[in-house]
Amino acid sequence: MHENDLIALIAEGGAEEAILEVLLDYDLLKFKKTQLLNEEVLRTRSASQFQKRYLDHDFGPNQQVYIYRILDSRRETFKLSKAYQYKVSGVTNLYTTPEIEMLFVVYFDKFKEFQKSKLKPSQFIRQFYQKQIGNIKSKDVVYDFWSRNPEDLVSTIKKYVRLTSNPKEFSLMALLKDEYK
Repeated sequence: MHENDLIALIAEGGAEEAILEVLLDYDLLKFKKTQLLNEEVLRTRSASQFQKRYLDHDFGPNQQVYIYRILDSRRETFKLSKAYQYKVSGVTNLYTTPEIEMLFVVYFDKFKEFQKSKLKPSQFIRQFYQKQIGNIKSKDVVYDFWSRNPEDLVSTIKKYVRLTSNPKEFSLMALLKDEYK
C-alpha cells in the first residue's frame, strides 16, 4: 500500500460491516475513515461490480486504491480485468473463518464448548445468547453490542487469532493500529 492510496474496505455482510464501522468510529484501525473510498465500508463483493461502481472514474494524481476484503470463505475470487488493474495497488483478503459471529463465541469465552457443539458460530450464539444480544446477523445489533465495548472487540479479535489457526496477517488483527496488536 502506498501513502497516497485510497482504501477500499469491503465487508462480506452486515455484521462484518458493523464491526469495521465500530473499529473506524473508535479510531482503532491503522487508517481513518477519511482515507476510505467514499469514506465508507463497502459491500460490493464482485470484482466486476466493484470496477463499474468504484474504478470507472479518475482519482487524484498518483493515487490508486488498495483493497481489503473481509470474508469468511477462502474460495471467493476477486479478479479485476486488465483495464482496471493499474488503478489498484493491491488486494489483501482478511478472513473471519468460519464466520464473523465467531467473535461472539470468543468474547463469551465459549470456544471449547463451541468446538464440541458442531454448530456454526451463528447457530451457537443464537442458541445460548439470543435473548442477551438479539439478532446477531443484524448490522444494527452487532454495531450496538460492540460499540458499547470497543476495547473488548479489539481484545476479542486478538484472542480469536490466538485460538485459531488464522494467522494475524490474514485476520482483522492486520487492520488494527500497531499499539493494539
